[in-house]
Amino acid sequence: MESNYWARAQHRLVSRRLLATTGVAGAGLAAAGLVGCGDDDEDAPSASTQPGAATKPPQRGGTYRTGAIGYPTTFNPQLSGAGAIRTRAASRLFVSEMGPGVPVVTSRVVPDAISSFETPDPLTFIVKMHPKVKFGAPVNRIANAADVVYSFDRYTGGIAGVTASPEAGETKRIFDSWTAVDPQTVRFKLKNPQANVAYRLGSTYTPYIMPVEADKAYDPNKVAVGTGAWFLDKTVTGSQLTFKRNPDWHGGPDRPYLDSVEEYTVGDATVNLTQFLGGSLDRLPYVPGNDIERIRSTIKGVQFSLLALGDPVHMSGLAFSGKDTNPPWRDPRVRQAVSMALDRDSMTEAAYEIGKLKRLGIDTKVEWNGFIPVAMGDYWLDPKREGPNKMDQNSARFFKYDPEGAKKLLAEAGFPNGFSGAKLHYPGIFGAGYNTLAELTVQFLSKVGINLVLTLDDYQGVYVPRTRQGNYDGMAFIPYGTYLDPGEVLTGMYLKGGNRNNSVLSGLIDDPDLERKVNAIETNLVAESRKKAILDLQNELALKMYYVPMQAGAANTVVAYQPYMRNVLEYASRAAGESESYFWIDK
Repeated sequence: MESNYWARAQHRLVSRRLLATTGVAGAGLAAAGLVGCGDDDEDAPSASTQPGAATKPPQRGGTYRTGAIGYPTTFNPQLSGAGAIRTRAASRLFVSEMGPGVPVVTSRVVPDAISSFETPDPLTFIVKMHPKVKFGAPVNRIANAADVVYSFDRYTGGIAGVTASPEAGETKRIFDSWTAVDPQTVRFKLKNPQANVAYRLGSTYTPYIMPVEADKAYDPNKVAVGTGAWFLDKTVTGSQLTFKRNPDWHGGPDRPYLDSVEEYTVGDATVNLTQFLGGSLDRLPYVPGNDIERIRSTIKGVQFSLLALGDPVHMSGLAFSGKDTNPPWRDPRVRQAVSMALDRDSMTEAAYEIGKLKRLGIDTKVEWNGFIPVAMGDYWLDPKREGPNKMDQNSARFFKYDPEGAKKLLAEAGFPNGFSGAKLHYPGIFGAGYNTLAELTVQFLSKVGINLVLTLDDYQGVYVPRTRQGNYDGMAFIPYGTYLDPGEVLTGMYLKGGNRNNSVLSGLIDDPDLERKVNAIETNLVAESRKKAILDLQNELALKMYYVPMQAGAANTVVAYQPYMRNVLEYASRAAGESESYFWIDK
């Protein structure tokens, strides 16, 4: 279901460099004078004294009210349609690290449903279950190793009558087996040495733990049974989820500090803003630049959090279908021409109102996503050649806006007049900035003779089951923001069986040499050597241009919180339920 809020409310760009100069997310906004003061003559608080800073011990109690992009399509935590249900009500073996100074986009993980782990050799990874991980009703028992084995079997299609998760490709690629050694211990055998194995057991693309009673004692598509910080208490179909504090959570007993979380599906930007300004919501996501001044003047002490999340994710690209008969883009010169036809700076300005944010005092810097996103810092090779890791000039030229150069490449490929009629698919739920980029892509490409038909895919009905799985014609504008590790970007997008390899799935990419290099990176256990190989490969990917990196995701996110919310700036995370266990209310 398309949400008008998310289709209209994301006009913003805040430079990640602002965040990089601060110790805590949000401090950059304080320095820029954007932490709400109510009175424009009042001095903005410093990072150490701004609203939201923990100046006394956390207090228990209260209800946190937030909005959501849409209502879940399933309660099954192993399917992406479960949304925040899985991060609130379920557990993984590991979870992303979060806290003061920890980037939101990070591959650092800490144990969740386990108490310890060991790697006796490069092909063996052993985990010991946390003794207090407990399933809620109707199961009501301590989780064990058999549940972990069942969860991985179920996720990968090893349970009769249960279809494998569409996201299971990476798990099947990496792990050869998982075995219960005893009731508390699981041994994973890897097919090959793997960098950052712990992250691969705590990423978005890993099984959430389910009990062996699933499908027997309850229907996981309709009932949420998990081991997380929260349990699902009440639902209003299509509009509201209410979660209660789990008193038996293994991460307790102090956390969660809140008594409950109420998540509302709000379908209109005006309604969402009005509810936040009126105090009916505690969080306002993706604040557009035009609303910052109004919020700041209305709510004294409002908190603006600066998160490196992107719009709404930190990476996106144009994928090309291989299902079309002899499509022009089988020639790499056509794909390179597509990239050269895009004026990334002006597209970013139009989508995110850079000038408006500069007038608000935010020192923005427009950076370009490459084949590793800007948000991944040291692993990002800068196609604009301004960052510390500069893309080679021969590769970076394909990112520079050069319509005449694009026409020349098209002519060399046998298309002197361009081509017409191909579709550009895009999902319509990722906000005004995303939609603007899709529209501008069609406009800029038309200037070099590539005339595309902009095609809006229904998110649940078309995009998720078809386009995202490579079953589309023409081109597709795809968000890739659930990747938090640079190696995961490469395996997920360029290997057969990857989770977001839309061009591979559609049949465009068949590149054994590239697959060999990606596999070599992931089996490289020497951190600096692996990093160098990731940087080097990005120069080669520019020449192949199997995907054209796009600017959705090169921007950061501004989120507003009510003045009484605490720990919201310090414990930002992509996993809502896990970060919310740290939140508390001071009023």
